[in-house]
Amino acid sequence: MSYHFESVLKGINFIENNLKEEISISDIAHEAGFSKFHFLRMFKGLSKDTIFEYIRKRRLTNAAIDLIDTETGIIDIAFKYAYNSQEAFSRVFQNYYGVSPKKYRKLGRHLSNLYKPKISEEDLKFKNEPIKLQYKIAEREEFYIIGMEYTGKNMKKEVPKLFNEFVPNIHKIEDNIIYNGLYSFEMLICHTLVN
Repeated sequence: MSYHFESVLKGINFIENNLKEEISISDIAHEAGFSKFHFLRMFKGLSKDTIFEYIRKRRLTNAAIDLIDTETGIIDIAFKYAYNSQEAFSRVFQNYYGVSPKKYRKLGRHLSNLYKPKISEEDLKFKNEPIKLQYKIAEREEFYIIGMEYTGKNMKKEVPKLFNEFVPNIHKIEDNIIYNGLYSFEMLICHTLVN
């Protein structure tokens, strides 16, 4: 493993151990053994997230898990993950998940497809090595698909918001013989090429 990978992993471990505290970029960079400027560039290059995005997503992931798995008050969860107020936490949570923390808790189930897992050594290698796709074409019997459509660049996380609007209404789908609290999420991304 390269020195850069090891340094980023040291920074990630420092972040993970301090998600409930105020974290300064200087402290993370110092832990990783690099200048702040160099570490910020290196982290983004290897992880594909800025360090600020990574910290925010990891805190929101842990907060979302706490909302479902515990009865801890929303304000206590906000303070636990270094938000200065319930309002600030609720605003950031709503922007990321498309629903308020209160509504998320009422859903009663994890929307884990939106969770940001801790970056591992394998993740860093996978994101930075070329991918060789293995595929096969298979024929299936005719079937129906139901869902919601979105066209755009997803610049403001419209797709997760759309999905979160859909989930509470799954039980309303007529003749939904397989609904048992589980659902799947598929996304088709199409690009039109113009000559």
